[in-house]
Amino acid sequence: MIKTLVLAVIGPHGAGKTSFIHSVTDCEPVTLPQSPALIEDGHIRYEPPGVPEVSLHRCNFPPGQTPFILVDTPGLCARPHNIPDCETIDLVKARLDRAGVRLHGVIYLQCIMEATSADFAVRNLGRFREVFQSDEFRHVVVATTFWDVSPKLEPKSDEFFLGEFRRLGASMQMEHQTARLYNDLHSSAALLESIRRASTFYPFWILEPGDEPVADSPESGEGILVNSKCCTM
Repeated sequence: MIKTLVLAVIGPHGAGKTSFIHSVTDCEPVTLPQSPALIEDGHIRYEPPGVPEVSLHRCNFPPGQTPFILVDTPGLCARPHNIPDCETIDLVKARLDRAGVRLHGVIYLQCIMEATSADFAVRNLGRFREVFQSDEFRHVVVATTFWDVSPKLEPKSDEFFLGEFRRLGASMQMEHQTARLYNDLHSSAALLESIRRASTFYPFWILEPGDEPVADSPESGEGILVNSKCCTM
């Protein structure tokens, strides 16, 4: 049986998170419920209106390929001195915990035209990994985006950003993959395929005719998506 990989997609506002997810999904997303929070007098309140959504999307790959569930998240906001956006990361954590969803990894998207702060990326990924740390959380991918919208980009335009990221990430012992992402299905599918190949925490099998993909636990998100509408390319 093939196990399902659940990956969060994070990054600054405008990095292409939703576009990337839509390129590999054609399914009705599942928006996770708001998370209650305790206030000082002990009463429970919910997040105020207007709080960004966190949603699950099942990739519509053909039967026999590794099933992926991608988590669309609010954009990370810049902070003084590049401190991580803990508020947004904690919101994602609360929503996923409330829904019983566990992550196997994260994809961090960075617009190549704004790839100036590797420090911001490293700090946010470090915080994200810390919050979601588990035996199952094994995949960290950093992908630069918008390569197909600017004719002025040089082939090595991302070298400084990725070089700085590797240098800073080494101090945090953050193992990661890197990729360049174009706005098309082939590029998006290739990125996910690189994650599948790098998976080491459980084996993958090819489905036999009549088999169905199964999640490795109820927390993987499959239970939430069981009634969502999805078609296969």
